[in-house]
Amino acid sequence: MAAKGKLVVCPACGEVNASENVSCRVCLADLTGDKKSASAAVSQLAHLSQLVRRVETTNRRLNFLIFSIWLIFALFVGWAVVAGILGVSGPSSLFRWPL
Repeated sequence: MAAKGKLVVCPACGEVNASENVSCRVCLADLTGDKKSASAAVSQLAHLSQLVRRVETTNRRLNFLIFSIWLIFALFVGWAVVAGILGVSGPSSLFRWPL
């Protein structure tokens, strides 16, 4: 480690830390020069980024599901309004063939 009062750059995330710190304040990697803990911190960051990607994918799927439900609801309401304007006695009457 460097002398007291100096700055040390974390090998895992690049954050600047005080030299008296034993671990990085962002990724908690060891600043004493242990390469094993630095690679563990990098793999931990990779795991967290993978979790973020999964959450974003789930969020997109939920947004699509909500949009689909609202679209179906809006189409049904629009169909009912058109049937009401045309004077049809009910939505099922739209399927009847005129005799």
